[in-house]
Amino acid sequence: MLNQAPAGMSSSAALCFTVEMPNGELSVEGTSENVMNILIGIFLILFVSAAWKFVVNYLSLRRVSALMVEHREYLKEMAAENTDGPGWEFPEKVPEIKALFERAEIVGGGETYMEPAGFGYATKKYINYLDNMTVNNAQIQRVVVAYFHEAVGVYRYRMKEALSVRYWVEEILHLPSHVMKYIGFSESSPLPRFLDALSWVFIILGFLISLPDFVWLRDAISNWVGMVVSKIIGA
Repeated sequence: MLNQAPAGMSSSAALCFTVEMPNGELSVEGTSENVMNILIGIFLILFVSAAWKFVVNYLSLRRVSALMVEHREYLKEMAAENTDGPGWEFPEKVPEIKALFERAEIVGGGETYMEPAGFGYATKKYINYLDNMTVNNAQIQRVVVAYFHEAVGVYRYRMKEALSVRYWVEEILHLPSHVMKYIGFSESSPLPRFLDALSWVFIILGFLISLPDFVWLRDAISNWVGMVVSKIIGA
């Protein structure tokens, strides 16, 4: 059963319904103040997320740039066959470089080549560029250098995204689908798009029922919610 709000209550009340229960009544009330608190909470979450995204990608950018310089020095010492220089410590950094490339979503490629097997035969083999980035091979090193520059570009672009209002608006608009993709749903699945649309239906309704001109909608939703809760509790 829906009870009307007391005469002295502010018109800012968003929802107010009372559910009859065997041992008494359960009242639920929402106000536009709750909506404001939710909006402030969302803003704080977005601010922290933007700051975190910027800092993480800034640190990754600095690190991959430093490793690119070390890679350049390693190539110079390898070409000069100088095995005593500090550049020869570069192979120790390969696991870290692979991790940075992976976070930048750089998929390492490779190429096939024919290796003589004797008696006029040859065997086809595959060489992965990232797994062989310390090998003195001009083709491999050209690709690795390109990977470094691509990673720098990716991290720099993500830093700009963190400061972009448009990027965060799009993130909010498609937040449910992003969550669904994160937990493993395919982009071609209709469920993420359906949840995007459904979430915005609720957001629009929440905004409308906070307006004085939509008291009728607030009352209708209150009646419906009260009826549904009563049936669930009484089931």
